[in-house]
Amino acid sequence: MSNLEDKTVGIIGGLGPAATFDFCQRIVRLTPVEVEQDHLRLLVDNNPKAPDRNRAIAGLGPTPDNAFAESAKRLEQAGADFLVMPCNTAHAFADAITGAVSIPFVHIIDEAVARVAASSGYDSVIGLMAADGCVRAELYQSRLIATGRQCLLLESEEQKQFMHNIYRIKQSGVCAEVKSEMKSLAQALQNRGVDTIIAGCTEVPLALGQSDIQVPLFDSTEWLAKIVIDYATGKRPKNLASVA
Repeated sequence: MSNLEDKTVGIIGGLGPAATFDFCQRIVRLTPVEVEQDHLRLLVDNNPKAPDRNRAIAGLGPTPDNAFAESAKRLEQAGADFLVMPCNTAHAFADAITGAVSIPFVHIIDEAVARVAASSGYDSVIGLMAADGCVRAELYQSRLIATGRQCLLLESEEQKQFMHNIYRIKQSGVCAEVKSEMKSLAQALQNRGVDTIIAGCTEVPLALGQSDIQVPLFDSTEWLAKIVIDYATGKRPKNLASVA
């Protein structure tokens, strides 16, 4: 039955566009519905024009702070009850969002790490497949270490290959070669003994799935979609790691 009290979701998107629409599709697919009206209202600002977040974190270009803040304000003014951003690296600039609005912001990395910590043993080795900026800002590493988990990164040349494929996905989508290379990178982490791999970039699940690897693959996009549904429908508001 439709719940008119469901919260409206504001999505800061375009980072990149394919990942944003993949996230929206997951919300639609995962929302339990009996009739069309049971689906959630999504307000999406799909803005790929924000300055490059990876270059900004590396000190090579302007920050996307203003673009993210403006997007957040537009979504709040349009009626969003809370905000999410389906891009891991962009969370290096989360303070620009929370400082610009009065509505809650659900933090993809806080939520992901809380879930991984809950489902893995102390001192587990967690492999990370994430963009350069996310790695440089230690968005996952610092949080995982704080929970008593170890974080294993791709080697330098592997990371370059990873970024090459991420930009290929952004520019022209997923092809068999990209899928094969992503699988090989995940295998490299498995060969070094990881217990779980985090897909810490929202482009990763477009090219790599659980059936491609032997250890658990934690899909940050999928988990954020589930969190959003629960929060919007009031099912689990107190279990969020990033929202009081």
